Amino acid sequence: MAMAFFREDPNTSFELPGFVSPQAPAPDASAAGPIPLIKAKLQIPDASGALPRKWLTGVLEKSSQNAAATMIVGRAGTGKTTLAAEFIQGRGDVSWYTIDAPDGDWRTFQTYFRRAIFREGKKAERSAKLPVPTCDTPLDLFADLTAGLELRSKLWPSVLVLDGIHHLFDRPWFHDLFEYLIASTPVNSHTLMLSRSKPPTPIWRMRSKQVLNVIDEKLLAFSPSEASELFAHHGVGGVDVDAALAESFGHAGGLTQILHARTSARA
Repeated sequence: MAMAFFREDPNTSFELPGFVSPQAPAPDASAAGPIPLIKAKLQIPDASGALPRKWLTGVLEKSSQNAAATMIVGRAGTGKTTLAAEFIQGRGDVSWYTIDAPDGDWRTFQTYFRRAIFREGKKAERSAKLPVPTCDTPLDLFADLTAGLELRSKLWPSVLVLDGIHHLFDRPWFHDLFEYLIASTPVNSHTLMLSRSKPPTPIWRMRSKQVLNVIDEKLLAFSPSEASELFAHHGVGGVDVDAALAESFGHAGGLTQILHARTSARA
């Protein structure tokens, strides 16, 4: 069985295979008990202190115009979250969901995912108890979300960021979720996934059909001129840039540690 690509583009003939794997048991959505909301998981991180890298956000902007989704892949500290936060800064109608290891529980994931899609995270208190979700599969979830958005006269977020999606890779429902997510993203929206590794599900076909782009950590690495600009931006001089890049592998996190060490030593 094949399912037509959901993205409403008349020039697109991309098709996805049947999604529900017979080996993958349906997630247990029937367990009792409300789920507490951690509000910070639905808030956009502050990127105001980061060095603007307009060429890199430009790459992401082009990707958002040409594909349904972009996956930024890189190890911890490579600047994935900062890039995404900078990219959506000043944009309206965006949603952010930081995924942690416990979100591999189907009930927990779909609870937060719903809040992100409906942009309800800012309204809720940390102590709020969320109702138990009732969808058994990703197919049911996306059908329910579509109906809910229509009833509320709301649209899909213009940009949906899923930070830490690698925490879901080992879940039996991830393959279905991943393909439905990309297929369900409307033309005027973009899904941005941040991950420490590429997903176990094949993505070459999606990339060849230009519905998914991948930005890897080589592109995220700081150049010598950017590293110099970073230190100058924070008023730190006399840094051996080549040594700093070698020590940090050009990663934003490593350069930030060097910057903090220099700032502390100067204080």
